[in-house]
Amino acid sequence: MDKKNRWDGIAPAMQRLVDSGDFPGMGLLVFRRGEVLYEEAVGSMDLEAGKALQKDTLLRMYSMTKPITCAALLMLFEEGKFVLDDPVARYIPAFAKTKVYAGMTMQGMRLVDPERPMSVRQLFTHTSGLSYGFNPANPVDLMYQKAKLFDGITYGSEPLKDIVEKIAALPLLNHPGATYFYSVAHDVAGHLVSVLADMPFEDFVKSRILAPLGMSDSDFWVPPAKASRLAALYATGEDGKTALVAAPGTSHLLKPAPAALGGMGLVSTLRDYLRFARMLLNGGELDGERLLARRTVELMRSNQLNPVQIQGMGMPERPNYGYGYGLGVGVMLDRGLVGSMVSNGSFGWGGAAGTDCVIDPQEEMVMLVMAQRLMAPYQHNVLLQNLVYQAID
Repeated sequence: MDKKNRWDGIAPAMQRLVDSGDFPGMGLLVFRRGEVLYEEAVGSMDLEAGKALQKDTLLRMYSMTKPITCAALLMLFEEGKFVLDDPVARYIPAFAKTKVYAGMTMQGMRLVDPERPMSVRQLFTHTSGLSYGFNPANPVDLMYQKAKLFDGITYGSEPLKDIVEKIAALPLLNHPGATYFYSVAHDVAGHLVSVLADMPFEDFVKSRILAPLGMSDSDFWVPPAKASRLAALYATGEDGKTALVAAPGTSHLLKPAPAALGGMGLVSTLRDYLRFARMLLNGGELDGERLLARRTVELMRSNQLNPVQIQGMGMPERPNYGYGYGLGVGVMLDRGLVGSMVSNGSFGWGGAAGTDCVIDPQEEMVMLVMAQRLMAPYQHNVLLQNLVYQAID
């Protein structure tokens, strides 16, 4: 099969994902060695309105916000505002009183003091003991749900500082440093940025990252002039089929939110997010704008988890094999165990609605996936990774 035909097979594969009913639309952008090699969008951005997915469609990036939040915090790290093993409570005093869940007794929940203070490094790496509250069978997660910190559709209804203080009042799932557990840690990191920089988190991100990189389509809300480009959001309905959960015309994103969340708040496009990814690929610089030092990016994409912590990655139905975690990004350690052609040492992260970012220093490449489908039932990211890597030289 020649080079041209290898690329030609990707769009039909994306169309098959759409035709299956699992994804309303699917897009892909591949940048390698200074040029965009592939850019395609198939399917719909709004099924109800009959609007086709476009290359400049505005997407809820969800957890692809996290690397930007962590890059912001690392910029303050470079300014000497903290070291990684500083206690979080030094900067956010509410965490000085946070307890750890130690099981249930006849009298109720047993709480103990942390064996060690929660550190800034542990916020970066999801080893802080914080949770997301996804498991109602767990007493701590049930407390998260009752606290109504934010949800995955309307995000936060109060300022980030207030949300973080509520988080600090909840018990930790385990002692800081015990294991990796995906959590609200990067929302806390976003608030930490505001504390260290003495300015709102979203203002820091806009002025120090989005504006210097020319990411003009990225923000924590969608202004009226761009509202027509916002995709609808879908998820699995009660009948098991794909169902609308957030229509663009009535989205909360059409006005500034009370809280710009560090863990899931950003709206962007593939071309805009490519600017951020290229900056990291280049070791912290893009088009003459240096945001991070080369050594800082190397630290960011270095696995930070020890062998015990790393066992916490993945999900029960899909255990983690082959991945580590750096300072806000996943890190490919063994592509054979993952079943992906992506190079060892690649890094990045995905979002809950099916977006994905892979930054591959070895191939000098960025791969970005576009989707707006929560609870995606298929590993489309790995499928597309393999299709791209079989096509490159």
